[in-house]
Amino acid sequence: MLSVIVPVYNAERHLKKCINSITCQTYSDMEIILVDDGSTDASGEICDEFLKVDSRIKVIHIENSGAITARKKGVESAGGEVVTFVDSDDWIEPDMYESLMTVYIQYKPDIVSSGFYTGEMKDKSIEDNFEEGFYCTNQIKEIIIPKMMFNGYANTWGITAALWNKIFKKELLKRIIEEVDNEISLGDDASVVYPAVIQANSMYIIRRSWYHYIQNEDSMCHSCTFEEFAEVSLLKAEFERRFKEYNVWDTMQLQLERYIRGVMSIVVRGVYGIELTNTPYLFPFELIPAKCKVILYGAGIVGKSYWDCLRTQKYAEVAAWVDGKHNKIEYYGGVRIESPTILAEVEFDFVVIAVFDQKLAEEIEEHLLEQKIPKKKIVWTTPEYIG
Repeated sequence: MLSVIVPVYNAERHLKKCINSITCQTYSDMEIILVDDGSTDASGEICDEFLKVDSRIKVIHIENSGAITARKKGVESAGGEVVTFVDSDDWIEPDMYESLMTVYIQYKPDIVSSGFYTGEMKDKSIEDNFEEGFYCTNQIKEIIIPKMMFNGYANTWGITAALWNKIFKKELLKRIIEEVDNEISLGDDASVVYPAVIQANSMYIIRRSWYHYIQNEDSMCHSCTFEEFAEVSLLKAEFERRFKEYNVWDTMQLQLERYIRGVMSIVVRGVYGIELTNTPYLFPFELIPAKCKVILYGAGIVGKSYWDCLRTQKYAEVAAWVDGKHNKIEYYGGVRIESPTILAEVEFDFVVIAVFDQKLAEEIEEHLLEQKIPKKKIVWTTPEYIG
């Protein structure tokens, strides 16, 4: 059985749509646990109304204690072998749990992770930055964990930090969530997800979306206060404690730094309305003559860093900026990211491969050589991190 936990706090505007999207799932072997976290609006009454009409629903009323405590209460009450979550202002497609449970029943992974839509429509989705499929313990250790919180090429996470687009074996989830500090509110999903991935024996990644994440005006990005700065420190300390406990600190230290930097940029934007810019990697000036024309190949964090360096230093002319995932990135700093197919149409002196991973750089170089671009015009070096 699947246990679906919905922490509820002052969500009367969206709650009925949320619950209806769960009760109307094509997968029926489930229970729905609504945890009313001391709501002061009509949310508690709405939960009780649904309790009367659907025998699969349980309702728990608690004093306001925060999302982590509400989720812990839900997990304690869960009777299913598998557990998942839905935030009370979001909703899901009718076949979400049938699709995820089909994978679970076949492979029995500790975690099944999918993508999500950022809004009501299906035009914008976010997925994990790994290939779809099953990952065993060794593959999680060697492939997933080194890029889990920060994938340098994509300039984003490797595994999405959200709880609600994943299902977990209850045994694993209960053990992980019980250890999370109840005071954590900023990054509360991530404080469960990333330790769970580290401790998982197996995982299945699906590059499809069913969950609709609705960012409302009272969400984190719109309601940051000065207290969030202290919460960032609390979150960082929580991760550091867990990573050292799990003996992955050497692997996770730089990833955590990048993740916290991203969280801090959200807080600064919310409190002060200021966008923080990052140029963590230095352009390889020593390999490229000044005033020449270059093509940047790669628009992840390395490519963006190189662009920022060239833009501020006015060292060389960027004749074009290309990336194989140009449809997802499209623009940065007012510059359009193009398809690599335009290389034959552009006059240039060098192609600078702007990626961190050496294997990926070698694949790009091979592709460029196939396009008859001279090897002497192709430049890659391990990006120099400058923080």
